[in-house]
Amino acid sequence: MDLRSRLAALGVSAPAAPAPSPQEAASSVRDRLRRLGVEGQPADLEPLRAEPLHLLPGARVMGDESTGYLRIERTLDAQTGERLRDWTERWHEDHARTLAPEARLRSDQADRALFIDTETTGLGGASTVVFLVGCLHLVDGAPRLTQLFLTHLGGEHQMLSDLLALTAAHDFLVSYNGRAFDVRALGDRYVLNRLPEGQRLLDERPHLDLLHPARRIWRNALDDCRLATLERDVLQRHRGHDIDSASIPGEYYAYLRSGRTDGMRAVIRHNEWDVITLALLGARMLRMLSDPGDAVLPAGSPDTVAALRHGEERAGLGALHAARGDAVRAEAVMRDGLQSASAVTRYLARKRLASLHKKQGETNRALSLWQMMIEENALGEPHPYHEIAKVLEHQHRDHHAALAIVERALAIFHGRPDQRPALEKRKQRLEEALLRKERARATTSRREPPSC
Repeated sequence: MDLRSRLAALGVSAPAAPAPSPQEAASSVRDRLRRLGVEGQPADLEPLRAEPLHLLPGARVMGDESTGYLRIERTLDAQTGERLRDWTERWHEDHARTLAPEARLRSDQADRALFIDTETTGLGGASTVVFLVGCLHLVDGAPRLTQLFLTHLGGEHQMLSDLLALTAAHDFLVSYNGRAFDVRALGDRYVLNRLPEGQRLLDERPHLDLLHPARRIWRNALDDCRLATLERDVLQRHRGHDIDSASIPGEYYAYLRSGRTDGMRAVIRHNEWDVITLALLGARMLRMLSDPGDAVLPAGSPDTVAALRHGEERAGLGALHAARGDAVRAEAVMRDGLQSASAVTRYLARKRLASLHKKQGETNRALSLWQMMIEENALGEPHPYHEIAKVLEHQHRDHHAALAIVERALAIFHGRPDQRPALEKRKQRLEEALLRKERARATTSRREPPSC
């Protein structure tokens, strides 16, 4: 009889075998795998942990463990620096006003820019924490990347203070949708951390937000105007595997709970790519403004889709110039590729440019564009007919010609009850004006003495 049976006969229960520790369990599983000829480590028993973030290249811990943060700094590679040369070499005050007329930028500020992009725990509000700020700036002409990462929430005050000093050392900010989001989120954090001077500085600093000119240029040329889309289609950059932006807040909360760093490494890499893309996009836009013939895809491409995109881009760039009141550059850019754009884009581009010519007193140029719009009639609207009639009536004083163009429009839009009232009203006014002219002529002829 074995020991367990003897103890049972005496009424004594056998002691339970001690549970193995997680390390022993993992070792036991590894031994079994090894005996089966399988090498590896059971991830569910002993998860792999990435290296600490302070071992990243250029990283250093600022402050102590509870109130500090991680600062990552490094100079970018020569290839990136070469692509950024357009930013400094093609910077001009006129181009800056084209991209952001309200930003109060000067011609000598190119190397005083701070490109900025943030990662947050939400989409705004008091509970949203800015846990990562990526900045790119020029140091002796070389691009330098600086990332401030909040390893502990207790380090927010020091991180924001250091960001304040970095911002104050530059003349203006460059972002992508930063005016509506990044700057507001940072401003809220400055207020909550009792650093109101930070919010004031962000409000006072000139800000070049590239989202708005990008939408004008590429709205119809590309599927969308997300920064990742412009990176791929305009800059021809491919970052490969990247973390989904929607999962970034969850990764940060997981990092705070468990200390796992693999997800945060992906977030830091994502932020690095975004801020570099932002700077390269700014350089690309300056190159396009400096050289109206420059394009993402060359004109005359045998690919129909590529040719269409070229035309849409040219029309968008011309619309940007027209919105800033520069009719000469707008017309030059549109002439380069407008014919390969879609009919609707051509129509809208000519409509915008004709309006600018009219405002600047270039009536003949406007008339030519309105006539082209009538010939294509892409939107099926009487707008160009109205405009031509107004010029003929008020400037040329040719009421008969104005009435003829209105009647022509009425014949075309006879089945459009939504468009007829304005045309009929204009027709009635022109007919009344002609009637008054006829009456005045008749009165004058009766008053004249008969000739001998």
